[in-house]
Amino acid sequence: MQAQLLNAKGEEVGKVELQEAIFAQKASKEFLHEYVTVYEANQREGSANTKTKSEVSGSGKKPWKHDPFAAVAPRRRHFRPEGGQGEA
Repeated sequence: MQAQLLNAKGEEVGKVELQEAIFAQKASKEFLHEYVTVYEANQREGSANTKTKSEVSGSGKKPWKHDPFAAVAPRRRHFRPEGGQGEA
């Protein structure tokens, strides 16, 4: 199987021999879809982010009012549902 070899101006400057086993195959829709999906995913900028301890909303408000001696962690601590990312 032969293909044209073109220069930057689009003029034919020669011919190239292509392997039949590779280039004579019919294009697969599934493969092309997967390739385009992966290509577009790689073009996106990753912007995933988790909040750190200082970025979490919350205050120094006491979680419960009734027991002055209760050892309850602040709302910003990483193991609380409202807390930020834990320390590794």
